[in-house]
Amino acid sequence: MSYSQNNEEAVLLDYFGEKADGTLLEIGAFHPTRLSNTRALLERGWSGVLCDMSPFSLANLVRAYADNDRVRVVGGVITVEASGPASVWVVPPDEEKGRDGAVSTTEAWHKDKWAGQGHVPYVCGTISLPELYAMLPSKVDLVSIDTEGTSMDLAMAFDWDRFDVDAVVVEHDGSDAMVGRLVETHEVAAVNAENVVMLRR
Repeated sequence: MSYSQNNEEAVLLDYFGEKADGTLLEIGAFHPTRLSNTRALLERGWSGVLCDMSPFSLANLVRAYADNDRVRVVGGVITVEASGPASVWVVPPDEEKGRDGAVSTTEAWHKDKWAGQGHVPYVCGTISLPELYAMLPSKVDLVSIDTEGTSMDLAMAFDWDRFDVDAVVVEHDGSDAMVGRLVETHEVAAVNAENVVMLRR
C-alpha cells in the first residue's frame, strides 16, 4: 500500500533501505495516512515531528499517534520569521461533497485556485523556522514540506546544513528554485506535477 501522492515514498524507502531509526520532519502533514510522504517510514520505527495548521488535520494526527512517543504533533502555521497570529483558510472535510481538506492554505491566491472547496476563515498561531528548529534533534534524515502555497518559501529559507538532511520532498508549485538551492549536495531523484524529491549524493 502506498500512502504518498505520487509514489514519493517508494523513492524514499529505496534510498533509506532497511534504516529503522531515522528522524523526519513533515511540514504540512495533513493526514496520518492519506497523501503522506512519511507514514511508511514511521511504520518502520522512525521518529518524527509532524506539523499542520488545520484543526481537522491536527485532530486526525493526534488521534493516530496518541500512543506513539516517537511522534510529536505540532499545531500552527510554520513561517520563515516570527510573526503574530495568522489569518488562514481551512477546509473542513466533507465526504458527501468530496472534500478531504487537503487544500487548507495561508494564501489567498491558493484559496482562489481551489474555489468551491468550502474554505472557512480561521485564525491560528504561528511557529517560525528558528522556533521549529528548537524542537528538532541535531540530525534530521528527511524533511517533507507541503504547505499549499508557501512550500518553496520555507524550503528556500530552511537551514539544510544544520540538520544534515539526506532526503527532501518539496511541493514545488512550478518552481525549480529548490533544485538550485541544493544542487551541490543533493540530486533530483524524482519530479512530478506536485513534488520534487532530492537525495544526498
